[in-house]
Order: sequence, then C-alpha cells, then structure tokens
Amino acid sequence: MKYSMENSKLTTPDQNKVTQKILDLIKSILSLVFLAGLTIGGLFLIWKVGIFILGRAVATFDHIDQLYQSGDLPLPLLLSVVTASATVITAILTTLIAKNNDLRLQVRAEQRDSKVLIYEELTKFFFKIIFSSKVKNKEVDIENADQEGEIVEFLVNYTPKIIMWGSDEVLKEFYLFRSKSVSAGSDPNKTTEIILKFEELLFSIRKDLGHKNRNLRKGNILGLFINDYEQLFQK
Repeated sequence: MKYSMENSKLTTPDQNKVTQKILDLIKSILSLVFLAGLTIGGLFLIWKVGIFILGRAVATFDHIDQLYQSGDLPLPLLLSVVTASATVITAILTTLIAKNNDLRLQVRAEQRDSKVLIYEELTKFFFKIIFSSKVKNKEVDIENADQEGEIVEFLVNYTPKIIMWGSDEVLKEFYLFRSKSVSAGSDPNKTTEIILKFEELLFSIRKDLGHKNRNLRKGNILGLFINDYEQLFQK
C-alpha cells in the first residue's frame, strides 16, 4: 500500500503537466475557432448587406428608367439623380470596404500576439541548442543523447501550437526543418544542413511578422551567431 501511494505521488506532477498541455491546446483551438467564426460572420454580413444594396439599387434604376421613358423625368433631372445615386452607392461601398479591412487588420493583430509567443519559443529553444554545441572542422556536434531527447520532446509539444498559429509558409518551412532534423539523427555531417534549414525557417517567420527581408541573403542570420560562417558552411 505504501509503495502504491509513493508511486501515485511521483506520477502526480507528470499528470498535471499533461493536463496543462491539454488545456493549452484546447485554449489554442478555441481561440482559433473564435477568430475563424468572427471572420466568417463579418464576411457573411458584408455579403448580405451588399446583396440588399444591389437589389435596392436595381429597383431604383428600373423605376427611374420608367419615369424617363414616360417623359415624367427630364434629362437634366435624370442626370442629377444618377449622379447623386452613384455618389451615395460609392460612399456606402467605400465604408463597407474600409470596415472589412479594419476587421481583417484586427484579426491579424490578435493572431500576431499569439504568433510572436510561439515563434519566440521556437527561436529561443533552438538558439539554446545551437549555442550549447561545439563548432569544429566544418561540423556542429550535438554532444549527447540527452540533448537529442530534449529536441524530440520539444518538437512533439510544440507542433500543435505552430499548426494552429503558423502561417502557411512558416508551417511548410517548419515541416522541412523537422523532417531534416529527424532524418539526420545523430549524424554530425548533416547538422550543417539542419542549421541552414533553420535559417530558412527564421526568414519565413520574419516575413510572417511583417518584415520584408530585403537585401538579406543566405547566411545573414547565421552570421549573427556563427562568426566563421563563410568557412563553416561553404558549399
């Protein structure tokens, strides 16, 4: 009985950790569903309003045409009515487009806050891994199995987050980076390829956060933390 109680105490922190991860994942899913519902609802409302305005405009122009054909509406007055109607319709459409753009910007801003957090989590982790490695003879050695296990655990826990919040391009680059990491295993000769792929992932993250990456080329990011980049990664 004592042994069972001790085992239960030992597993409680692990259970709490798993529960917290599940709750975090549920929160991320609910946030994404809310944002998607908000976007769809806004677009549906704009579509319905547009259809209503278009229908009223067609009916109005039909009525004006009937008045003109019957001679009850002189040409100068007709031109004035058409001009006024066009002005009103243009103003309404401009307002709707502006509101739609504001809604999109609001959703993007809310998404950006979550993206920044998960992107920072990714970059901080792998910078820690890279800086704890040794650079020798055009190789970057990941020194021990504990570190490899830490990377695997991180990727398993992190993947649901980037699926929910990463842009299409970032998600693709993350997949390529992860695939390269898994296929390389503990082969030190392939570690250089992994780091190069990591830089491509960083470029896509910067782009998703609004940076243009102009005048930046391969190696500009790696050169910030690997002094002899040119010698280490020459093809």
